[in-house]
Amino acid sequence: MKIGIEEHALLYGLLVKNACAVLGEEKGKEVMAKATRHYGISRGRRMKENALRFGYGDSTAGYILSGEWQGEPGENRSELFYETDSVRSEVHVCKWCDTWKKYDLLSYGPLYCQYIDKAIAEGFDGDFTLHVKSILSAGDVVCTFVWDQPADETAVAAVRKNRQESLIRPFRFHCAELLRCTKEILEEAMPQKSAEILSLTENDFRAFKPEAAEFFVQNDSDNAF
Repeated sequence: MKIGIEEHALLYGLLVKNACAVLGEEKGKEVMAKATRHYGISRGRRMKENALRFGYGDSTAGYILSGEWQGEPGENRSELFYETDSVRSEVHVCKWCDTWKKYDLLSYGPLYCQYIDKAIAEGFDGDFTLHVKSILSAGDVVCTFVWDQPADETAVAAVRKNRQESLIRPFRFHCAELLRCTKEILEEAMPQKSAEILSLTENDFRAFKPEAAEFFVQNDSDNAF
């Protein structure tokens, strides 16, 4: 089975849905907000390590160049605008948002959009602040992200064209990381309910994606996917 953005988005939406079902909506979303931040901060720290390893620095350019995911053609449509005092990203098509709509998870999935990008930037701990101005999943016409420090568009393009090692990680990895981080937060905050939430999520995921059975290992996110 191919694991991509749809599977990642579905997994996240189901985790929030089941956390709310077991813990109540307020507590479920509170715990999953912590899990999302934990996941994002972990990712930001990996990005920072790579940015420094390759000499990109902790600037806006370093953040952009150390991104870890890439969708299939047509799944997402976005533009970067390099301005004199900032860089702005506008996302017009988002596979995460489309997936939550497809599986009736739009009341759960947007929690991801609320926290993930700010958490990644926090983990990266660069010389900029990332501002989330709007998000598609909240009903806005576009997602808008602004880094409050500029970057050299020509230099970024040149690095992307010439570098030999890709920093992109497969979505199998991203799904496993999402499960790992969620499990850590659940076991810390609600240890008596963690296994139930993860088991319900696995069952729901299998129902939507039966071909994923060989990849999804119950309550063992180190091996999942």
